[in-house]
Amino acid sequence: MNRGNIILAGCIVLFACIVASGNTNRISRASSLFKERPGFRKKEAQILLPLLTNGMTKIQVQQLLGEPTHKPVQESSSYLWDYTVFYSTILEIHFTNEAVEKAVAIGFDPEEQ
Repeated sequence: MNRGNIILAGCIVLFACIVASGNTNRISRASSLFKERPGFRKKEAQILLPLLTNGMTKIQVQQLLGEPTHKPVQESSSYLWDYTVFYSTILEIHFTNEAVEKAVAIGFDPEEQ
């Protein structure tokens, strides 16, 4: 499978996750605002966090959340990306072997409205 096929497959999987959630407009808006407003995006993080699933690729995460606030140099096969949500609140995306292992909300409750 070439890189173009992988990206297309990733887009299809991400789109399927958004459609399956039943609210494409809400998710699309949350994704756009999350990318545009670093540091002021708690509400959007609460909407998008459930869409981050194990096995998602870095490309899929970037399509949903944009570029991470902190993207440390990869050490071995495990690494993480940080997205500042609001001041000291962070969304951490842990990767293993190029795929999401887990997404963790630090300093905020993803369920709280």
